[in-house]
Amino acid sequence: MASVIEAAIVTGAAQGIGKSIATSLLKQGYKIFIFDLDSNLGPATEKDLCQKFGETKATFIKCDVTDKEQFIGAFNEAVKTCGHISVMVNNAGIADEYNFEKCIAVNLIGVIQGCNLAMDHMRKDKGGKGGTIVNVASMAAIDAHFILPTYCATKSGVLNFTKAWAKNPKCEEYGLTFLCLCPGFVDTEMVRTGGPHCLNPQIFEVAKSSGLLKLETIEDAFLKLMNDKQNGSVLEVSKFRIEYLKQTSVMQVNNDKETS
Repeated sequence: MASVIEAAIVTGAAQGIGKSIATSLLKQGYKIFIFDLDSNLGPATEKDLCQKFGETKATFIKCDVTDKEQFIGAFNEAVKTCGHISVMVNNAGIADEYNFEKCIAVNLIGVIQGCNLAMDHMRKDKGGKGGTIVNVASMAAIDAHFILPTYCATKSGVLNFTKAWAKNPKCEEYGLTFLCLCPGFVDTEMVRTGGPHCLNPQIFEVAKSSGLLKLETIEDAFLKLMNDKQNGSVLEVSKFRIEYLKQTSVMQVNNDKETS
């Protein structure tokens, strides 16, 4: 369980997967900063979570992850409020095959920006206290789907960006842990109304045939990821399983490089 002074940022946390992750963190004792673009839904989510977990436990800060200066400002505001961010969850994402530049900007560039901000703040060699960075990718990063090629590409980028940083031999020195959550189709507003933005307008029907996840499952999976907290771990979450992606260990990669 987190102490009362520990704080976490979750991007895209006004609804859906992000709100479920924020809820999971609140149950673990963290104070939450809700970073989201929706200035109507964001305050409503803050109010809802504060009613459930305590008056000052959740704070909404408007943030567009594609706007670098706004992202920096929001991050600094959170730090000014609590002093230290111990968990950064880069969750904000969209599916839009007809505006692929925006899809890439939100899903991939926004994640990289969030990671860079968190690392600069957390790194022990820069005066920080260490921390955990969780990037939300997708099962689409592992098993691509033809109706969402750009989305799949961005989530593959998120997955491999996370794995690459986790393989950095200085992670322990920096005090950083990198984790990746890969959910399948989840019963969210994005899936229910995303048809016009996909190559197949019947995405919700496709999702239902694949097995829709409940948001409560995301809460449980995120809790498992945080409790296990193995640097570089990738947790697959589908209707049929919650298990870690089998991969070459970080130690083995380093040893192979040293002996090659």
